[in-house]
Amino acid sequence: MSVSKELIDTLVRLEPAKEPNESLRKLLRQKVISDIRKYELISNNFQKKYSVDFSTFRQSLCEPDFETEQDYFDWELAETRLEELREELKRLGKNG
Repeated sequence: MSVSKELIDTLVRLEPAKEPNESLRKLLRQKVISDIRKYELISNNFQKKYSVDFSTFRQSLCEPDFETEQDYFDWELAETRLEELREELKRLGKNG
């Protein structure tokens, strides 16, 4: 893989570090943390709306109306992304 010198220089200016890989790792960690916060906010809003956690909400669904079903899909997406992003954050924490 090839990355232009211009992009590497920009990366190092945005995230100063000894090596470009370290700069990239720091920038990626910031992005992942930002996304985690976004999905935590979405999940927390649903928890407040329904006064239960996602697992309890999922188990209580029988014949949901359209809005509740849409909330289920949105909440499930948020929970899935949170799990994926937390794993990604762990991977980014290794080797650096």
